Amino acid sequence: MKRYIHSVMLCAVLQGIPPLLANNVQITNIANPTATTITFDIAWDNSSRMSGADGRHDAIWVFIKYADCAIGDWFHADLAAAGHTAAAPLEIRTVTDNKGVFIRRNTASTSGNISATSISLEIIALPVGPTYNFKVIAMEMIYVVGGSFELGDGTSNYYFKDGSSTGAGSEFTVSSEALITVGAAAGNLNAVSLVPPSNIPAAFPKGFNGFYIMKHEISQGQYTDFLNTITATESGNRWVNTAGSRNTITGSNPSFTASVPDRSNNYLMAMDVLAYLDWAALRPMTEFEFEKACRGPLSSLPGEYAWGTAVVHGAAFTLNNPSTSNEIPLVAGTVNGPAQYSTTDGAINGPMRVGFAATASSTRSEACAGYYGVLDLSGLIMELVISTAAASGLSFTGILGDGTINTVDGEHNVANWPTSGGAGGGCGLRGGSWLSGSFYLRVSDRWYANTANTVRTSHYGGRGVRQY
Repeated sequence: MKRYIHSVMLCAVLQGIPPLLANNVQITNIANPTATTITFDIAWDNSSRMSGADGRHDAIWVFIKYADCAIGDWFHADLAAAGHTAAAPLEIRTVTDNKGVFIRRNTASTSGNISATSISLEIIALPVGPTYNFKVIAMEMIYVVGGSFELGDGTSNYYFKDGSSTGAGSEFTVSSEALITVGAAAGNLNAVSLVPPSNIPAAFPKGFNGFYIMKHEISQGQYTDFLNTITATESGNRWVNTAGSRNTITGSNPSFTASVPDRSNNYLMAMDVLAYLDWAALRPMTEFEFEKACRGPLSSLPGEYAWGTAVVHGAAFTLNNPSTSNEIPLVAGTVNGPAQYSTTDGAINGPMRVGFAATASSTRSEACAGYYGVLDLSGLIMELVISTAAASGLSFTGILGDGTINTVDGEHNVANWPTSGGAGGGCGLRGGSWLSGSFYLRVSDRWYANTANTVRTSHYGGRGVRQY
C-alpha cells in the first residue's frame, strides 16, 4: 500500500502522537523532550543507495512548521546547524540555510526497506512562554548526480540542439555550469523553436551540478498540508473549489482535506506551484534539469520518454481499486511505458495516484521512471519548469524558497523567481499529462516550454528540487 499523507501535529505537551505517512514514509513516536528537540522514528520502503562511484540514492526531505497554540498562524522552523542524530542505517545531511535536513542511508551499495529508525532534530530556540504546535513534514526525494548530459533528441517538438545541426546527432552536451553561448555555430546551444533569447547565464541552474528532486509530483494530500499551514487569506488565493477531473480537495482553512490524498494534484497554476515550493523550502526546476532527471548521463534516443525508450503503452486503462492508495491500471503481462496520457486515460478523466506504475520489483520502463528513479516525469500531470525561451526565465538563479510566502496574496517572495505565469513570464511546462497526446510526453518535447500558466487547469501541476 502506498500512502502520501505526510504531516503530523504535536503540541509540546501532547501525549500519544499519531503516525506520519508520506510516499511510503512512516513517522511514528514523535516527541518533544526539550524546548529545542524533536524526536521521531522514520521508516520507508524500497530505499536504495548505489555505489559511491554511482552516487544515486533516495532521501527524505524533512522540515518543520510551528505555531503558537494561542494564535494559530504557522511559521517555518529553522534547524540548528549541528546536533542532529540518526541511528543506523541512516544519516542526516544538513543544508546551509538550515530549513530542513535530508535523511538517507549511511552506507553505499545497500538497498531495501528501512524499518523504524530513531531520529533527533534540533531546532533554533523559539520565544519562551507560549505552548507550540509542530508539524513535521516529509517528502521522498531522489538525488540526481552531477555530471554531463545531453539535451534534445533530434525529433521532438522544438528540441534543443547543437548549433545549426538537426536530426540524429544534433544533441547538445551540457558539460559544466558555466555560461552557455546560444547561436548557430557548432558547439553553441540552439533549438528548433523557442530559442533562448540570449546566452544562458552561469548562474542559471543547468543540471550539471547535483540536485535532489521530488520522487513524485505534488499530491493532493501534500497540497492540503500547504493550504492548512498558511493563513486563510493566503489559502484563499492558492486554491480552486472544483470537483472536476478527479480533484478531491475540499473544505476551508485550516481544515482542508483530500479524500484521495495520494492522487497527483491538478488545477495548479504557476503561482500556486511556486508558492508551494517556497513554503517547502525547495525551488522550481529548469528545463535543463527536467531533461537531466529523465535521461541521466545516457545518450539521447529519438522520441524517448522518461523511462529511456520510445515505446509507450497504447490501450485505455481500466482501474483496479480506483480512488484508493493502491489504485493501479489493469494491464495484461509485462507492459513497458504504462504512463497516463490521452490514450491510456480512457474514461478515467483525470490524474491517477502518484507513482501508480511503480512496484518493488518493476523495471525502469515498467515503473515509468527516469534514469535516477524519479517517477511520472512523462504523463500524469504537466509539470512547471523555468523556461529558457524568455529573458525572465534566464534571470532565474536557483535561489531556494525560505519556507515563508507573501502574507498579502499567498504568492512566493523569492528573488529572481518568475512573478507571472503569463507567456514570456519565465515559466513553462514539460512532460505531458493525462490529457496529452503521447508525443508531448517525450523527454525533449518543448511545445509548452513558454506557455501561459495563469489559469488553474485540470492537467497542470508540478514538483520541486533542491541543489546539494
